[in-house]
Amino acid sequence: MPGFPGEDDGERICTYGTGYLLKQVAAVRKEIPGVLAANDIEHIHRMRVATRRLRSALPLFSLCFSGKKIWRWRRGLRETARALGEARDTDVQIAFLREYLDDLKSGRPAGNRAMLPAVIPPKSYPVLYRRDWNNLSVALRSLMRSFRSFISRTGGRLGRILRRERSAAGSGPVERPDHAPGTECVLLRKSQERAGLQKGIEKAIRRLERSGLIGELEKDLRRHERKEGRSMADSREIYATAFSSVTTRIDAILSLGEDLADPEKIREHHAMRIAVKRLRYTLEVWRDLFGGDLGNEIDTLKGLQDLLGDLHDCDVWIAYLPGFLRDEEERCNAFFGSDGHFRSLAPGIEGLARERRDRRRQLHEITLTIWRDLAFRDFWECLREKMILPLTGHPERPARIGLMSNISGDAGALNMVLADGRTRGAGLFLNAGDILGSPRASRETVEVLRKEGVVSVAGDRDMEILDGMPPAGGGGDTGKGDPGVKQSKLTRRFIRALPSSVRFFIAGNRILLTHGSPESPTESLDGGTDEERLCQVARKAGASVIVSGHARLPFWKNACNVLFVNPGSVCRMEGGIPSYAILEIGAKGRMTVTSHELRSEPGGNQTAAILPGIPGDGSETRHMAGD
Repeated sequence: MPGFPGEDDGERICTYGTGYLLKQVAAVRKEIPGVLAANDIEHIHRMRVATRRLRSALPLFSLCFSGKKIWRWRRGLRETARALGEARDTDVQIAFLREYLDDLKSGRPAGNRAMLPAVIPPKSYPVLYRRDWNNLSVALRSLMRSFRSFISRTGGRLGRILRRERSAAGSGPVERPDHAPGTECVLLRKSQERAGLQKGIEKAIRRLERSGLIGELEKDLRRHERKEGRSMADSREIYATAFSSVTTRIDAILSLGEDLADPEKIREHHAMRIAVKRLRYTLEVWRDLFGGDLGNEIDTLKGLQDLLGDLHDCDVWIAYLPGFLRDEEERCNAFFGSDGHFRSLAPGIEGLARERRDRRRQLHEITLTIWRDLAFRDFWECLREKMILPLTGHPERPARIGLMSNISGDAGALNMVLADGRTRGAGLFLNAGDILGSPRASRETVEVLRKEGVVSVAGDRDMEILDGMPPAGGGGDTGKGDPGVKQSKLTRRFIRALPSSVRFFIAGNRILLTHGSPESPTESLDGGTDEERLCQVARKAGASVIVSGHARLPFWKNACNVLFVNPGSVCRMEGGIPSYAILEIGAKGRMTVTSHELRSEPGGNQTAAILPGIPGDGSETRHMAGD
């Protein structure tokens, strides 16, 4: 577990990102000669993957480069990836057609190839043993073997009788139509299409080289190369960024989970494939940070992505073949003057379409089984917990989490809260938004949040200030702020990169961090919110704890078995006193909330007072204490 010694700047995340991005730049350069030579289709595949990894990773390090540069780099890489992607997809179709054709010619049943699960669960489902059930199963299997033997003998005799009757009548056996000519026709057209795409690939590569994009990207990255002796594992900011990026990707996948059960929701299945791929690429970015401990999760996602990719391939064929059949009929009639040749091709094309539909049904059933198994094993929540563990501390100890909101540019009060929280054993700090004050104070606040690895969401006031509304005065500001002075580039990048909500899984509890309510950033969940409304939010949130800000007064309450917490205000606005809360999750999920006020004495010393208890039900499973 990292101890986070000696953090002194915010450059370490840029240094870490540089190491990963430079590897992908080198991979792109390495594959260019092979792509142009077109001797091996794997060169296109590897270059396409490298460009995708670059595009996926660049937004994770948005604080290191200007937004305009990142946009330009990603746009240039996307144009190249599109040209490579079209060729790669056609290569995959050609490879499939060749394998399918080999099966046809050898007599192997192409539609019944082995269908093994892509993910093998580490633990098997429990199997109940009962003697009477086992005896019944043995007897049933014996009966089935006898029945199959009887059918085989009877079928053989009937077959011989029927063949003798057909021979006496002068009629031969009904021959199965040959599917090979139609499949060979599709293969020919796809090969012609692929040859035509090569020129487009060469143009895209030349355009990429002329643009100087790779050279510019590499030059900018070199500025952040790792300095000798600097460790990346002692930066809270890197771990906080890693967690936030992964949990956001998980949310994107889970939002599509219900659609997976419906085989007709093809677009949603394709969107899930893209979401799984993006999560996998994001985990690959952080693999070295976790010492290679993410390998199993990456492999699991790769298996799920492959299944969803095969589903998509089937969907592409199913949509493509009817139009191909019509076009080929027109070509044959125009060239031969009749449909005689086309009649020899149609059975194979129609058979291929049937095989793709059958394959799609099989793949959908397997994908749905794997998805349900992942949910059964809490795969997604365990991944969240693994990503946040370096910030929460040792898993065997009670988890103490600092909760804060409404900093409003008061960096001094923020430092007081963090220092006091550390002395009380809080390892992880969550910030429910409203971060900004004046430009100078905002930059100082952002630097502290980054350095300390505080996981934050954006508040409604943050977005308003970025859009030009003047900030209110806080403890870190001498006035109300000058509306004509813009926030710094660093501040704007930091705030715009923040999500509106973040989900955690800690010590068996699901925690949702948001600014207002899960439905609106401007809705306050506080002492004035009636219990019926809290229960409505609780039923929809899918969380054990909901941490929100917006309202400036401390509040916590248990409603419908969900703990609502508002930590109050860090900012010392209008002579106020900074306050924050600590959530402790102990054995068996028992939770305790304490709210703390920080006062500065005349001599500069800092004292803390635990606020008196705020109404709660004091349940045993989710106890809320305020000493």
